[in-house]
Amino acid sequence: MSEPKLHLGEQDARALLAPLRADLAALERRTSRHATRLKLRPADQARLEAALQAVQLAETTVTALWESSRGEEE
Repeated sequence: MSEPKLHLGEQDARALLAPLRADLAALERRTSRHATRLKLRPADQARLEAALQAVQLAETTVTALWESSRGEEE
């Protein structure tokens, strides 16, 4: 069963992606701080570095989607 739609009008992906970009940027800053400033066991350091790479990839992807929607009007 599908969830009911939340709005009557059509939504714009660019507007929805903007806060996602901000959240990912904050997550990247926090993960970077943890990976670079905390004393960690080597295995945990590797995990945090992998997590940072994953967050950076997500941020890059969402930013590209956001930028590709610039100026699109129907």
